[in-house]
Parts: sequence; structure tokens; C-alpha cells
Amino acid sequence: MLDEAHHTYGQALDSELKKVRKTVDYLHTESPNLVCVVNTTGTPYFQRQPLRDVVAWYGLSEGIRDGILKEVAGNIFAYDFDDRHADRFVSEIVSDFFTHCGHVALPNGAPAKLAIYFPQTDDLEELRPAVETALATLHLSPTLCLRNTSDSTKDEIDAFNRLNDPASPHRVILLVNKGTEGWNCPSLFACALARRLKTSNNFVLQAASRCLRQVPGNAVKARIYLSMDNRAVLDRQLQETYGETIADINASKQDRRRERIRLVKLNLPPLVVRQLVRTVVRTNPPAPADLRLELPATVAASTLTRTAFDMTSHDNASHHVLKQVAASVDLAALPDTLDFYAAAVELAAVYRLDVWAILTELRRLYPEADGIPADHLPSLAAQLESATRTYAIREETVEVALALVKPDGFDKQTAADGTEVYTAEITYPVDREHLLTRLEDWRDRAGAFGFHYTPYNFDSRPEQGFFADMLDRLKITPGKVEDILFTGATTDPNKTDFFVEYKGEDGRAHRYTPDFIIRLQGGKCIIVEIKDARFQAATEEDLARDNRGEPALTVEGRKAVALKRWEKLNPGRLKYRLEFATADALSFNQMQAVQEAMEAENAYRVGPG
Repeated sequence: MLDEAHHTYGQALDSELKKVRKTVDYLHTESPNLVCVVNTTGTPYFQRQPLRDVVAWYGLSEGIRDGILKEVAGNIFAYDFDDRHADRFVSEIVSDFFTHCGHVALPNGAPAKLAIYFPQTDDLEELRPAVETALATLHLSPTLCLRNTSDSTKDEIDAFNRLNDPASPHRVILLVNKGTEGWNCPSLFACALARRLKTSNNFVLQAASRCLRQVPGNAVKARIYLSMDNRAVLDRQLQETYGETIADINASKQDRRRERIRLVKLNLPPLVVRQLVRTVVRTNPPAPADLRLELPATVAASTLTRTAFDMTSHDNASHHVLKQVAASVDLAALPDTLDFYAAAVELAAVYRLDVWAILTELRRLYPEADGIPADHLPSLAAQLESATRTYAIREETVEVALALVKPDGFDKQTAADGTEVYTAEITYPVDREHLLTRLEDWRDRAGAFGFHYTPYNFDSRPEQGFFADMLDRLKITPGKVEDILFTGATTDPNKTDFFVEYKGEDGRAHRYTPDFIIRLQGGKCIIVEIKDARFQAATEEDLARDNRGEPALTVEGRKAVALKRWEKLNPGRLKYRLEFATADALSFNQMQAVQEAMEAENAYRVGPG
């Protein structure tokens, strides 16, 4: 089998014999065991004609529709600018990327990256200051940049090879003759060509399409930044190599289908648990009587310079008609003033203080004036800021009742028989249609368990397999299990209260809903999450880091840490289990471990009897 088989052909096709093809010919002549050669390539076109050996074709647009490639519809941006202003173009794309993709990360926590391609190293060195200035403007460190060229150091090359590591600090990759065909970087979400390439030989196509490799669970589109000249080159190369145009790629969207889910169990009892509530409170705010301000330092008065001129005859030696006749004089301008009431109202509104106390203090500072100099207001505001910015975070544990389903968040309709029906529309990728699981098809297996709505829209085979296995086991020995519900797809806070908050990479709180909840008699429950095995090492390391008092590094790790802490807040009430799937279903031992966790709560007996 030959991978990248287009390399067996030269640019002239029949008239040029490439070494790879020559090797195949040699094997065909010398080896009687060579029966067939299978060529595989992602670029089976040459100058708009398919290579003669092509028997199967799967293009970029098909890959996007099937979710194998990132969607890019509407995100191919072409800029019209003079090459002398390439620094402005580079600044714009850095700003746009961090605005739209700055918060994006892979499931393992590796943040989204931008690759900028330069024709020559001189272009990179010339425009790098513009990249770093744009980062500084966004309050980001210039150390987010990483260069990779033919003369890169070993450290730079090693860092380039670690870009998909969540611990990699680099977000903007500056490239010259690197990072094209064969570069596998799933965390790459945007590509830019900084300048027009005079000779490309498919370089524009290879560079622009590097960011299209899809990531499981990703819904963020890729972004491609080009000059108008490079856009024309990309369009031509797409037609020559893939038989497609930019319009085709721009129009390609991941195939998604719509379905209406229907609530089946409307009166699910709430889940009563303890939660940690954090509130920000002001500590020791100044009492009105204690408010004291200091007179700001004198601000230099603005001046106006006046110069007197006389009109002379045009034939004087200086050739000027206007002649200065006196020394220039600086005229001090009267300072702008602000009425006491206006200043007091503004400061009181900003800092939530008593307006009369501020008014009294301002009159004390300026006893002889009718107002305050406008230039003094920023200094007075800074003093109030310093006096009132004493805040603290207060934590308290409260008991709350979480609604697993909130019917008011669904669309309410009245059926023909007068009953109320609650529905909602969902969308899902076409390649996940086999994961839709309907109550009507599983009624014999489910009995009274599960399906608080139908159909269940599972995210993966292991989730679907876990649910099926648990239903089969509960049908034999239900024990004290009240219900098992799939909750991982219902995440809208208008439809459920069942979620945990974790701190994201951006420092803000994000909601996450775990996959399953197994409700037991006596108000106990077991939360079960099913994750891909590729997240296991990083997640377990993050849980260990949390035990050492260190922050988690990955998104999945942060979610697991939040659920573990929730479990600790609810001893004897919540149990959390995290299972990693290496195949389409959990192993027998993993299912047995879940059963044993249920048995430990005196809710389930392993085996018959």
C-alpha cells in the first residue's frame, strides 16, 4: 500500500518518473509475490483531472458533512491590503482569533492554536513584532508565540512537537516551510497566510487546510485568513487538486438532523443535596462619618500661547508678509469645574456610597470654591476606590432541591385527548443517528426504568451500552434502585437544575451535566460518567493534583474534580463513579464495580437471590 500516492506522479504526469513509482515498477519486475498495489491519497486530482488510478473519492466537503473535518462555512476570510501594510493584517487576524477561539480547547485541555505561514524567514522576523504587539494589546504574553523554520533550535522543534500537550504554553505558531502536509495538530483551529506566495506548488492549499482536522465533541468552526491574492490561489488549487471551489467548502456544513424529544416522566422528585454557595461581600465598608478624602495634588493649568504679528510689505528680505513683533505669551486657561452636587452624585453612584456624606466631604476640601476642578475628579475617585475595594468571598453550605426535569422549559402542547405534552427540538450529527434510543423500541427491556424523555440521544456507544447493560441487570434484581436516568444530553438550565459548576481555563464558571444518575431508595444516588480511555491518564493525574492542593490542568480533569468535591459535600448521599471505556462497551469488571458501589449503599445485591 502506498500512502500519499500523488507523490508517485511528477508535475508532468507521464513524462516524469518519480522514485516511489520507480520502486513499485522494480518490485513488479523483480518480485513474483507482488499482486496488487493500493494507492491512497487525499489529493487525487491534478490540474482538475483525477489521477488515472482513482477508484474511490472522498473530498473535503464530504469530510466536513460527515464530521471528520471541522466545519469552516462562512469562516474563510480574505483581506484586501497593500503588502506594505501586512502588519495591520497580522494584527487583525491575531485579534480576531483570540476573540472567537481564545476560550476553545480540546477535550484534554489543549487550547486552540493559530498558525501563521510566512514565505521567507525575513518576512517572519519583520512581522513578528506586529504579532507580539497584538498579543500585548489583548493583555496576552508574547511568549505565546513559537517559531518553526529550517533554522529553528532543538528547543523550538521540541516545543512544536508538543503542541497538542495541554501543558504547552504556545498559541500562535509562526512557520516558514513547515507545518504543511502530514502535520497532525488537532488543536489547530485557524490558519493564516501572512503574505502572497509567488510560487506555491500547493503550499497555499496545504497550509490553509491544516486546521480542518476534527476533534470529537467539537462544535467550533475553523477559521482561514488569506489575502485576496492568496484566496485566488487557494480557489485554483482546490479545483485542481480536489475538484472543488472555495464556494463548495464554504457551503459545506456537517450534516445534522432534527428530532423532537418528548417528556415521559413529568413528576420526577427533586434531588436533595448540599451545595457550596459562594458570594462576594464587602468587608468593613467605611461609615459616612469616617469618610475622609485628601486634596489632590495641583494639576498644571492648561495654557494658551499668544503671539503678535504685524503685516509688512512682501518685498522684505525674509519673504514673509507676517512678522512677529513681540515675544510669545502663555495665557493660563480657566480650569473646568464641576458642581459639588454633580460630582457627589457621580462618585456616590459609582462606589455605592451615601451622596450626602460625599457632598459634605467635598465642601470640606474646597471651602472657598463653588465646585471642584474637573481634573481633580479622577484622583478623588481613586481614593474612594482604595477605601471601598475591600471584598471577601463568603462560602456556605446550603441544602437545595434540584429539579431533574423542569417541564416549563419545554414546549407545551395539548394532545387530542386533552393531555398536556411537553417537547423540545434537538439536533444531532447524522453519524450519531444510531445512538438515538426510543422508549417504544426498548419498552420490554426498560420496564419502569429510565426514559424520562424519549428518544435518549446518547453521545457514544459506551454510554448506550452501559444503559442497556444496567437495564438488563436491574430487570433481574432491581433491589432498592428507584430509577436510572440518562442526563448527559439535557444541559439547558431552563430544562434541568442537575449540573455541577467547574472553573474553566478562562477563570469563569462553566456548567457541566454528568452522564447518568442512579436513584436509590432513601434519597441516595450514584452519579456515573463514561469517558473515552484517552482522557484517563490526564484526568487521574488532575484528581491526584487536586488531592495535593494543586489546580487541575485539563477540562475533563476540572469536571471530575468538581464532581468529586460535590461527593465530599454529600457523604452517604452522593456517590460518584468515573469509568473509562476502551471499546464500545464497558468491561464486565467495570460493570461489576458499579454494581458493588450500589451494593455498598445497601441498595443492590450482586447476583440472584
